[in-house]
Amino acid sequence: MLNNLSNLVERSSTREQEPREQIEQIRDALLNESTARLSILVWLCVLLCVFIVSLHFTDYIQNEYRNSAIAHYRQSLMMARPYMKEIDVYLTEAEFAGLQSKEDYVKVLAKLYDILDRNGVPHHIFQAW
Repeated sequence: MLNNLSNLVERSSTREQEPREQIEQIRDALLNESTARLSILVWLCVLLCVFIVSLHFTDYIQNEYRNSAIAHYRQSLMMARPYMKEIDVYLTEAEFAGLQSKEDYVKVLAKLYDILDRNGVPHHIFQAW
């Protein structure tokens, strides 16, 4: 950019052109240079915004899934509670509190589903990811 401006200034010193034309050429050179940089900056900002929005969306989806899984467990436990001994309810809650994997979650739900099935209580089956 500085080379372009210095060339324009050197040419303008020859006084072959009108001062207005010289100023317009310098202005055009500055605009072209700043437009390219501005365009790059805008695209970088757009990409950054898309990245941030996608991170937030992914986090939102994961939280929605977790909340849905917890709500389903709570609902299943409330439905099975009348058919369980109090100690079994506490043990099931303790087992749920100590979940480490999807398989642990599925096992806890399977126990609750078994109690519900044995007592003829209709229920929904949650599909764990």
